[in-house]
Amino acid sequence: AASDVYKRQDIDITPRNPRENYVVGTKEKIRFTVRDKYPQKNFDATLRYKSKYYLPQTTYVSIVDAQANTTIVSYDVASKVSCDPTGSFFVLDTTPLYKNRYYTVNIKIENGTSDTGYFPELFTFRAK
Repeated sequence: AASDVYKRQDIDITPRNPRENYVVGTKEKIRFTVRDKYPQKNFDATLRYKSKYYLPQTTYVSIVDAQANTTIVSYDVASKVSCDPTGSFFVLDTTPLYKNRYYTVNIKIENGTSDTGYFPELFTFRAK
């Protein structure tokens, strides 16, 4: 089941449409591809990475200034990851960011137990 995948942290989360630069004052929808890190081998004609997963409702994004190591957007209700039929995503609001600085995007998945999963430095971008 998909929930077991999250508990084991055997998933690979990859941003589907990251860019190197984002203009300050804009909002961008960042989508994620979530799949098994170690898919089971099978010898039929199907793709090994065909299973598609969504991040749970208790997934949060954090944005950190990479140079100052300061958290700009913390893990809270306002930074929750959303889902639609296409997959999991979050809206990157670049309004509080400074121009010509580098930022990293991190993800935290809370399971309600000590099994909280962190995915640090998912990708880095520059605010322009």
